[in-house]
Amino acid sequence: MVVTRLMRARSPCAWRKASSDLVRSVMSLEQIEFEVPDDLRHLIEAQLEQLSAAEQRELEKASIVGAVFSERLIGSSEDIRSHSSVDLYEDLSRRHHIVKWAGTHSFPDGSTTERYEFAHVLYRQVLYDRQLPARRARLHRQVGERLAAMYERRIEDVVPELAYHFEQAGDWPRAIEFLQQAADLAVRRYAYRQAGAMLARALELVIHLPETGRIRTEPQLLATLAALRRETFDLRAIETYDRMR
Repeated sequence: MVVTRLMRARSPCAWRKASSDLVRSVMSLEQIEFEVPDDLRHLIEAQLEQLSAAEQRELEKASIVGAVFSERLIGSSEDIRSHSSVDLYEDLSRRHHIVKWAGTHSFPDGSTTERYEFAHVLYRQVLYDRQLPARRARLHRQVGERLAAMYERRIEDVVPELAYHFEQAGDWPRAIEFLQQAADLAVRRYAYRQAGAMLARALELVIHLPETGRIRTEPQLLATLAALRRETFDLRAIETYDRMR
């Protein structure tokens, strides 16, 4: 019943266009925000209520990562050592069809983890929405820090995701830093439109910085964005230079 309704769903979504051509950008800077119809939300909530409290908590944590996730990013050290998280997701996949196996993923240190994805994006959205903002922010920070540690030697692989998670955590300095890195990576890959979008997003976040940080960071971002727009014959370069005066 729920699966049938989900397959028929035509929910409006808002894309934050930023880095569609970059590695893993679909699940980071281009997060989709769905308006879940009330009748579908009630059906999904009823299905979730059939799960144990522990299963619901794990799925809520998974929803923070995105539509696709791995237990290495959200499980506790004890869970990872005992493989209890993997067992839980395998069980949810077989019995409840809320998540499904999405392959094995290798990390830069050579370790591997099983990846899972939500059977439908609306499951992820309902699980994400039901959490209080403070808990979501805390979990986004946890995921961001764990991801940064795992990819310390290959940070470029995950800069869009890091920017997203730290922005959602309210960690404005790190969100801006990774947006700048993602923009630089986009330029090197000739993805100029995406680079401009990331720099523009970083400028929107500058308002959250303390005054000293804002005074130091905003001119740098404006200069970089203005130069990029000038080199790509973007007429918005004029207004960007005007903001620098």
